[in-house]
Amino acid sequence: MKTITKSLIVASLLILSLTAAAQDNTSSSTSSFRDKLIMNVEFGTGTKSHDITPMGLGFQAGYRVVPRLAVFADFQGSVNLYNSGSTKTYFKSNTLGGGLEYKLFSLGNTDFGIQGKIGTSIGNTDWKQTVYDIKLVVRLRRDPSNISFGLGFRHVHSRTEGLKDINGVYATIGFGI
Repeated sequence: MKTITKSLIVASLLILSLTAAAQDNTSSSTSSFRDKLIMNVEFGTGTKSHDITPMGLGFQAGYRVVPRLAVFADFQGSVNLYNSGSTKTYFKSNTLGGGLEYKLFSLGNTDFGIQGKIGTSIGNTDWKQTVYDIKLVVRLRRDPSNISFGLGFRHVHSRTEGLKDINGVYATIGFGI
């Protein structure tokens, strides 16, 4: 299952980067730097897997390389709730990584896209992990900020003994420019 998940994410990111070359240049080359800049703060939570419910707060900073394709860095702090019988605790983790976002289409001031990202734990964390995400993103663009909603799949590869890998649906809500 791990190999299939990783292969699916890598293939999706490859397809997205290849289709960026076939962009239509509907936006003018006079777009400002601010229009191409991405800054987003998001809260996310996922379905329970192996008695762990993931929750996190993340920050993304990136740049639209072409009108439909953006590249970004991602930092996420998470508190993963563990509830098994009478044992209730949590595991903290901080991940740093990056990803790509591809805008599929727009309807008025709403953008629909797909986002893939990979991150790995940094610092002194309770749970060493590598996180793989792929999700659909809806951005409601309002000047000067936007609201985003995401729904997708998350695979967490655990590198901490005693904690299993988890898979599940993951939902986010974010605010940014």
